Amino acid sequence: MNQATWNFCSKHKGKISGNVLEVGSRNVNGTIRDILPITVGIDFIKGEGVDRVMNVGDLLTEYGPEHFDSTIHHGGALEGNPRLSQ
Repeated sequence: MNQATWNFCSKHKGKISGNVLEVGSRNVNGTIRDILPITVGIDFIKGEGVDRVMNVGDLLTEYGPEHFDSTIHHGGALEGNPRLSQ
């Protein structure tokens, strides 16, 4: 996780509640789970912090448009996704 993501989540943590989705949740260099109530973390690579291994492109099919109240997205999660980089 980069410093900008950490700063944003720290600043707005009081506004983020309910069912919270973290896209790109694999813990590579830190996790926002220390400061935010993450309900489900997805990533396309299995690892620490990943609740479901899945492609972000399948979110609507798997959960529907109204399932999550908030979404935290790590920009690098989409950059490395082979299905979305085509």
